[in-house]
Amino acid sequence: MDSTTSPGKVSVSQLADDPLSNPILSKFYKSEAKKSNSKLKLPPEKYDEFLSSLQESGGYITRAAARYGVHKRTVYTQMKRDNTFALAVRDVQDMFKKKQMDDLEDLSLKNAMNPKNVSERLFHLKAMDPARYRDRGIRTATQVNVTVAGLAIKDRAKEIERREKLKNVNDSG
Repeated sequence: MDSTTSPGKVSVSQLADDPLSNPILSKFYKSEAKKSNSKLKLPPEKYDEFLSSLQESGGYITRAAARYGVHKRTVYTQMKRDNTFALAVRDVQDMFKKKQMDDLEDLSLKNAMNPKNVSERLFHLKAMDPARYRDRGIRTATQVNVTVAGLAIKDRAKEIERREKLKNVNDSG
């Protein structure tokens, strides 16, 4: 997948080059003004720096936190405290997840076109038309155990034989 995008959209590579042009970050900047809290390792006025680090880290919070110099738990705590920050982080992550999904789908389709890759081709056929390409005819035998008069079928023959012997003993005696 190349880095060109349709008009009005920004590619992931462009966002990494110039994080300030990112529509996600601009949405965050336009949100309500944050008050400074000097006790925090990730104060609200530093959110933009962290979001830039998050973009440079491919949307991975752990990598971005290490790059920024805080523990990942600090980031998650701030996300719990500040919903706007949490939304901005999720938006950056979603952007990267979408790109990764697009890349994987392209690779999967390319692999499906390889004549030797039957399983990938079947996967795509089933995904495109599940009713037509569903698994059919795979039936397994089911064992049923029946109990008659408190006895399983396999034990009935032995019980009948035992009763006949008792009857013969009683009749002869």
